[in-house]
Amino acid sequence: MNNKKRTLIILTVALVVVVVAIVLLTSGNGGNQSTNNGVSESSPAASTTQPTFKALDTKEASTYEITKPTEKAPTPPKYTGPDINVYEIKASKDGFSPETLVIGKTGPVQIKFSAIDGNYDLSFAPPIGAYIAASQGGSTMFGFNAKDVASGAYTFTCKTSCPNGKAIQGTLIIK
Repeated sequence: MNNKKRTLIILTVALVVVVVAIVLLTSGNGGNQSTNNGVSESSPAASTTQPTFKALDTKEASTYEITKPTEKAPTPPKYTGPDINVYEIKASKDGFSPETLVIGKTGPVQIKFSAIDGNYDLSFAPPIGAYIAASQGGSTMFGFNAKDVASGAYTFTCKTSCPNGKAIQGTLIIK
């Protein structure tokens, strides 16, 4: 092997090592998942397009699921403090209310999901990527940081617990 090829290979390997080291250093724990009281949390540096989620405690919640029927959903974040914007989505035999929810890119957001006249679920596709369910008369909460989600319109749907067996959907608009 001539010297030019050897030098090129050495430089390429060195560059790969430097890139891997930078990724590991900037992601804190290397993007690995840590456990906090049995709740899985993703490293905030692991993804810049999808918000990080942690579980919320609520006295009103009668059912709390954080898994999608086909894949594991992120754990909703736990936010506290005065800077939290709280919104409510209700599900009933008539569908979701409101059907369209508009929020600003102001920071932490909590969504309270209430089941009015039956057992219902609510699913947000990525980048929000949350799935929760509530029993009749109960409610569940999840949260995300609106600053971490690109502005746009995002559909939310029922997955398996839909009113009268019909699929319903709504729109979350982030401005």
